[in-house]
Amino acid sequence: MSSRLPSSEKLALIKRAKAGEPIARLCREVAVSRTIFYRWLKKYESSGPRAKSNALTSKNPRQTSHWRALPKKIEWNLLTLVARNPNWSAQKYAQILSERLSRSISAHGVWRILKRQSLTTSFSRNKWAAKRKGKAIVELSPSSRSEMVAAVVEQARSVTSVCRDFGVSRPTLYKWLRVYREGVENLGSRRPSGENHWRTIPGIADQILALVEKYPEYSAARLASKLATLREGQKTLGSHGVYNVFRRRGLTFYEQRKAFAQSQKREVSKSVAPSFLDRVRLVWEQFIPSLAPAPPPAASKLVKAFLASTFFSSIFFFGILSWLRLLTQSAGVSQGIGLFFATIALFTGSIFFLYSLKYYLSLVIVLSFGQQEVGETNEEGPSNGLGSKKFLSWILGFGKAKNSEGKRVLGLESSLDDTILKRHPKISVHIPLYNEKNVVERLLSA
Repeated sequence: MSSRLPSSEKLALIKRAKAGEPIARLCREVAVSRTIFYRWLKKYESSGPRAKSNALTSKNPRQTSHWRALPKKIEWNLLTLVARNPNWSAQKYAQILSERLSRSISAHGVWRILKRQSLTTSFSRNKWAAKRKGKAIVELSPSSRSEMVAAVVEQARSVTSVCRDFGVSRPTLYKWLRVYREGVENLGSRRPSGENHWRTIPGIADQILALVEKYPEYSAARLASKLATLREGQKTLGSHGVYNVFRRRGLTFYEQRKAFAQSQKREVSKSVAPSFLDRVRLVWEQFIPSLAPAPPPAASKLVKAFLASTFFSSIFFFGILSWLRLLTQSAGVSQGIGLFFATIALFTGSIFFLYSLKYYLSLVIVLSFGQQEVGETNEEGPSNGLGSKKFLSWILGFGKAKNSEGKRVLGLESSLDDTILKRHPKISVHIPLYNEKNVVERLLSA
């Protein structure tokens, strides 16, 4: 029990004993033995005038001064775990810290740290974690610093209570009190950060953004490696520095970097609308004969085109004149109306005939590919009968195409002797049949 008594109470007991009170009664009040009391009295009387106040202080190491106390690093890791997981027990904290730091940490040591921080209950840990938002050490905002200084200067509160409420140490509070008394109204952080940091490399942020525009899929580590290659022999940034640039520009995720690269490409691709002078200059450069000369067409092509257009124009012109003369020479109005409607019917029928003619020609050409002309060969190989002079004879069966039996192929009769099918698809053919005799037999035989 003697170690729990502060030095002030020990000194008060000694003064009462010197005033004449019985030592036995004093020892019973504080529950100590007379041997311990006489030891205190001996230390007090043997000390000099200046050392009497410290003579009764316990010399046993306690808390952070104890030789078995956990290092400050472990305490910071523990407070970080408490800030993120306030509902865990001391055993859980000790287990996680032992795994992370690869050393044995007892639950009792963890509980002693929690006791010093007044975090032994789950309620106190949740309340403490809610103020820090998952961080063990929280940097105070300028407004919080102003409130902390005002609580000491204006409200005359004790430094200890203010430090306990705001979760800071007394040296920190005295530092901001000194800054306030120096006349500095803004109590914000004076630590340089971002572009104002003394280790910032000028122009490297723009170079990183240019690389992001070109390689948005690169991570911070890969982009740092690419940057080191480009800046060989110069100061560069590591992956952490590149990540800080990403964080300040809002590019920490791949989707954000991809959107940034696309926005930069759209800005580059935007072009200014050409003015009237630009359009005149463009026409002048592209269509003036002296700048873009074109070779004159051949005389034979001009003669052929002239004769063809003259021939078809003459036919069309004389046809119109003949049709008008026929209408004007009709015997009566009824005959003229009949000729008019007959002309419309002939014209409409001609259009439908030309439209249907392409299907017949397509069918003829497809069927004619089944024929193969044999017997005539040249240096380039066997002739297939597709020349312009042999086309009609090939279609109408006047050529020399023969089948495997040596018989001549007539017209559109196809020869499939040399056709090899790599697969045999299943097809369904629907044919309308009428009640004619031997119709099915004829179709099957064909």
